[in-house]
Amino acid sequence: MNKPAYPHPPIAREGWPFAGGMLALALLATLVWGFAAAWFLWLIAGLALLCLRDPARLAPDAPGAVLAPADGRVIGIEPARDEFSERDALRISLLVGPFVSPACRAPVGGTLAGLAHEPGGYGDTRRARAMLENDRTALLIDGVQGHRITCVLVAGPLARRVACQVREGDALARGQRCGYTPLGSRVDVYLPRQARPRVAVGDKVTATSTVLADLPLIESQS
Repeated sequence: MNKPAYPHPPIAREGWPFAGGMLALALLATLVWGFAAAWFLWLIAGLALLCLRDPARLAPDAPGAVLAPADGRVIGIEPARDEFSERDALRISLLVGPFVSPACRAPVGGTLAGLAHEPGGYGDTRRARAMLENDRTALLIDGVQGHRITCVLVAGPLARRVACQVREGDALARGQRCGYTPLGSRVDVYLPRQARPRVAVGDKVTATSTVLADLPLIESQS
């Protein structure tokens, strides 16, 4: 296992205003009315911290592997058209539940060759149409292994937002935090058609720690 790709706080930065506000409100209510009247606010604050946690993760020693970009469950593995890179691809789809870490991490090391945002709705991310109709942001990563990986963050009906913290041209390390996918979002990963999946539909995956697939070897040209 490799060391975590970046230092970071244990709670996602995007959630600090909400979590801090709930903790302050719970503390104030406890001082004024006592814990018996404020317990529900403490419960909400605790759930907020649970949903916003951003733990350090270790990447496996597998340079040619594609790592899971988010915590969640595999809901699809199928041939598909990668419209952002205009190619035929293998798509692995992950459903990010409401009580897992919302951090999205780079599935491979490389260069962020492009960013694309497609506005849309906020329907149920379990539906097949969500990848076409929901608000989404695509990260196009040219991996150090020579392959293009497209990672699409799809907004869900609860948080109604995804965020991206990297810019076009940035060099990305494997497992580096690059986005925010809270409360029932979805992440679609487009790989070369020849990639070999290492997961199955229904599997639970952990960001950075789980290997999604192995990339095909690129023959060197003499």
